Amino acid sequence: METIVNYLDNMFAALPKTSRILRLKEELLATMEEKYLELKREGKSENEAIGIVISEFGNIDELMREMGIVREQNPEEEQIPAIGEPEIEAYLGFKRRFGLLVGLGVTLILAGAALLLVLAERLGGFGTVIGLIALFVSIAAAVGMFVYSGVKAEQFRYLKSDFYMPHEIRASLMRRREAFMPSYTFALTAGVVLCVLSPAALIGALAANESLAFYGAAGTLLTIAGAVFLFIYAG
Repeated sequence: METIVNYLDNMFAALPKTSRILRLKEELLATMEEKYLELKREGKSENEAIGIVISEFGNIDELMREMGIVREQNPEEEQIPAIGEPEIEAYLGFKRRFGLLVGLGVTLILAGAALLLVLAERLGGFGTVIGLIALFVSIAAAVGMFVYSGVKAEQFRYLKSDFYMPHEIRASLMRRREAFMPSYTFALTAGVVLCVLSPAALIGALAANESLAFYGAAGTLLTIAGAVFLFIYAG
């Protein structure tokens, strides 16, 4: 199959990287791959399947004429950017940091609220003041993380528009995604379990002694904070 991908890359190398041509290339690759797999299922060898696929789809010039596309670049048709491994690795690294910062920001806010409940119960009015200060500090830190992440996201705004990604890089990303799925499933499951169990701290505190309700509520908030962090970071 790699031979077919390389053949297709060479056929389209001289053509402009416009959205129309790149869509055509992707559609053609999907059709050739389907035909290749069909031939392999019929018992054809690797070389036989590749030879048949390439011969059936003819010459690129004939295909261009059928589609009404000329090799000369049309200046009115904007070329879309191509992205490679450096841009992809930079984006994936940003996404990991983004998930970490946003997850920590939300966790800080919920932890600040839990601390406020505990301090208010333990120290009364003075504890409430200290707890409010701690909550505002945690909110300020969280907002700083959100803003920083948002500013950093601007450098990848171009990915919201059309772009071209080579087939081999796309395939590599899909393999990495599949490899990550068990971790994602575990994090998602653990987050759901924590959400379901979050009232347990409050219920347990109320069952033991009603005066411990504040501690139970704080425990519930912290459990929810853990779940939210897992959702955001893994997602």
